[in-house]
Amino acid sequence: MRYLLPLLAILFFATNITAQKPVAVVPPAAASAHLTKTYPGAVVEKWKKGGKHFKADFKLKNETYHAYYTPAGAWVRTEHNIPKNELPAAVAAQLKASKYSNWKIKDVEEHATPEQPRLFKLKVDTEIKKAELVFTPDGKLVSADEKAK
Repeated sequence: MRYLLPLLAILFFATNITAQKPVAVVPPAAASAHLTKTYPGAVVEKWKKGGKHFKADFKLKNETYHAYYTPAGAWVRTEHNIPKNELPAAVAAQLKASKYSNWKIKDVEEHATPEQPRLFKLKVDTEIKKAELVFTPDGKLVSADEKAK
């Protein structure tokens, strides 16, 4: 019986802590303005603050996008997943001609940055290695980050 009261108190406080709603993230005004101007018709589902960037998850034409901004509101990048068959022909040809031609494609994303309006990031792997490859639309391999699994 003497353990019952402390146990109930702990249970009461634990449920109150977990029942609290998360605080809504307020993005920088410049970030909201950029997103609205750059992606008219976008429906923002959620703003998040993580690490060093604000992230907007939004829908545009039934596709999910993620836009990243600095705390000052400067745009860093936007990304969204695309099907493998939507890769530009030049990217697909370059991949096929590269040492990664027999690697399995796990994920394909289209990225946009202030420096590059269109980039394609592919995550590929084998049984012992994995890599992230970034291509320009004309098939130029910009970066290849290869690691052991």
